[in-house]
Amino acid sequence: MRGKRKAKVKKNVAKSSKKNIKKSAEHLLKFKLNRGNAIQAAKFIIAIIAAFALLHTAFFLIVPLQIYESAIASIVAFIFGAFGVQASVNAGMEPVVALFPNGLQIFISYLCTGALETFLLIAAILASFGIDMRKRIIGAIAAFIAVFIFNLLRILITIFLLINLDLRIAEISHDLLFRISLLIAIAGFYYAWQNWAAGR
Repeated sequence: MRGKRKAKVKKNVAKSSKKNIKKSAEHLLKFKLNRGNAIQAAKFIIAIIAAFALLHTAFFLIVPLQIYESAIASIVAFIFGAFGVQASVNAGMEPVVALFPNGLQIFISYLCTGALETFLLIAAILASFGIDMRKRIIGAIAAFIAVFIFNLLRILITIFLLINLDLRIAEISHDLLFRISLLIAIAGFYYAWQNWAAGR
């Protein structure tokens, strides 16, 4: 009887030790996978920062900020003019100013251009190394156009609110709602592009 009990105890010890070894192996595998994911994430972030710095610097060397602000202000003035609201642009200062009736002045500064968000999105697309380069280039071009149009609509709606509604409501819409909507639009575009590029 004692011999059988000892044999059972030995078997139980062997089983528990095997389970512990398996658990340890699983934990080690998870650690390795997590470590691999962390390295991939770090590479992705570094690539985004490098691509953003390169794109941002190159773009504004080719197209000076004041000219880009002036182009956006001129498009805004043209669209409002088409709907009977006359506006002029003072491009001789930085930031550029769009002048509307009743003395309303709209300053088109760097943050209003959407350049920061545009180049961050393009940098994230170009840094997605697991996707074919052709699809990344298509995504980058589409991102520039999409964010430019969305940001232009954001400026037009903000000015419309400033002209027609209470100043505080317009300021809240500009500072909170539209900035959040731009971030959501960027995240949504990247998600949609990833799905398209991965063929899902």
